[in-house]
Amino acid sequence: MKKQLYSALAGLLALALLPGCHDQLEAPQQNTPDRNPVAAKDHTRNAFENQTPPALASSAKALVPGAVARPAGNNSLGMWLWYLGSTGYSSHTALAQKLAATGVKRIYVKVADGGYNPTAWPEVNDRSLVAAYKNAGLEVWAWAYNYPGNKAAQAQALTAASAAGYQGFVSDIEIEFDGKTTELQSLFQAFSNARAQATPGFKLYCTTWGNPRDHKMRVDIIDQYVDAHMPQTYLEVWGQSYMSAATKWVTAGTQEYRSLGCRKPINHILSAEKNIITSAQLNEAIRASGAETSIWRVPGGGTPLSIWNTLQAVDWTVSLGGTPSTGAPVTVSAPSYIRVGQPATFSGTASAGVVKVIASVDGYVIKDMPVTNGAYSFSYTFSQAGTGRRLNINAFSSNGTSLAQVAQLINVNP
Repeated sequence: MKKQLYSALAGLLALALLPGCHDQLEAPQQNTPDRNPVAAKDHTRNAFENQTPPALASSAKALVPGAVARPAGNNSLGMWLWYLGSTGYSSHTALAQKLAATGVKRIYVKVADGGYNPTAWPEVNDRSLVAAYKNAGLEVWAWAYNYPGNKAAQAQALTAASAAGYQGFVSDIEIEFDGKTTELQSLFQAFSNARAQATPGFKLYCTTWGNPRDHKMRVDIIDQYVDAHMPQTYLEVWGQSYMSAATKWVTAGTQEYRSLGCRKPINHILSAEKNIITSAQLNEAIRASGAETSIWRVPGGGTPLSIWNTLQAVDWTVSLGGTPSTGAPVTVSAPSYIRVGQPATFSGTASAGVVKVIASVDGYVIKDMPVTNGAYSFSYTFSQAGTGRRLNINAFSSNGTSLAQVAQLINVNP
């Protein structure tokens, strides 16, 4: 992934995030400090080629001692891999075991930079690579950095990835598509056509800026073709004020995508490559984003190996995107079919000590209500459609302490 350096000059420049076309009563207007990129890193393979740190010479186990297997959790939290040679691991099998022991559920492997080129990126056809991660219990997805033009060759990478056994494909588009329309539509039409011929259930996602409005990125065009969006919400790169208010800025990113016309699920990518962001801040951002949140990237190749310590302290077992089991502090039940303009009724239970719950969708509060006899119920009418919208229920005690949260993905039909 081409990484960008962001200026975080909070208080010097504010850019308004307009609520746009989201549901009524859900979208307060807020000001956003400048998150525009000021430079870009080399995203190609050769930037750190053959520069493996001496400390990695022997065994993958030496990276972080004491790794233990963790329960799965109700999520698909992931990590991004640039290329194996930068990580210090001798094989994908060794890295897969490390990630599985840490608690990671999904790996995104780079397979192309532009068009299909198995000489430069043999990962695109490597069935043994895919098997190594699947055997460790991980989902395996492919990703590629893409450019305007050459659409057939770029779509061929998706076709090859599907044939190799990858379970999804993520297109990474950035500055080359700022302000573009025809080129963007042409590329994603090619991806969509290729996906139609891929393995059944094969997914197509897109990752781009966490602040698309500033880049004039037409995420509404992308929304027509993909199954989900993956904003690059690099709080660590943007600055301390963003890391210390993770929920606010993840929610702001989701709101911006929705205000620009996106209806598909929004799964944020968090940056953890500077060894600055804490595991607690990552956990907060993950809870605000949802079950398919991911972290850029597997340490190595210019990033401190001590990041593994932070990654191991992340709560990879957190339950996101589903109803908890019986006996949980708070539960939620949503109707099986929700339609724009028609009231939808939600209900749930709460354990002793919970006096009220606050319901939000995509970060917008839609209901603040008391709990009566261990239960709650409310109705809400949506004005905008969208698949994979995140309903969150937060349970509070009498002194205002948050006791528990539960999230569920809902589809609001036109």
